[in-house]
Amino acid sequence: MLLKQSAQSIMELPRLEKAVLHASTKTALAHKKNILPYCIGFQLCTAQTPTLTRAKQSVASFRLKKSQVLGCKVTLRKKALSRFVHTWTTAVLPRVKDCAPARPKGRYLSFGCETFLVFPHTEHLYEVFESCTGFQCTFVCSSNGAQVASGYNIPVVQEKSKYL
Repeated sequence: MLLKQSAQSIMELPRLEKAVLHASTKTALAHKKNILPYCIGFQLCTAQTPTLTRAKQSVASFRLKKSQVLGCKVTLRKKALSRFVHTWTTAVLPRVKDCAPARPKGRYLSFGCETFLVFPHTEHLYEVFESCTGFQCTFVCSSNGAQVASGYNIPVVQEKSKYL
């Protein structure tokens, strides 16, 4: 990537700072145990224990109470981040044919994954993850998300020109 950029040193190149994997589901509102497959999926895919996301305030129209469990998330940094990106680019992306490309927005690079079953660690647990709808992943980069994605061979959505 140093050859593609006009940077004088390695420290000037854009890099990944962190990745946030997040999943939420409506069924978790009814029973807390419905969030368990998502927690297991994140733990198998990232080797980190996820934290539960809770409601900050109650909303009557959504039947939502304060501190009710909405989903779970994992924040990856340093070695865990590099392990996840390596698994994503070498094991997951080649086997997924209809992968939705990532959407770069400034420093952020976001994409969704439809199921946990695309990861090699979760293939044998089909019964656990058949009810899971998927998760959202957001990479936070030091400068430009599209440049970092090209360095890792992650497909991105091409921006439309204003003049076409």
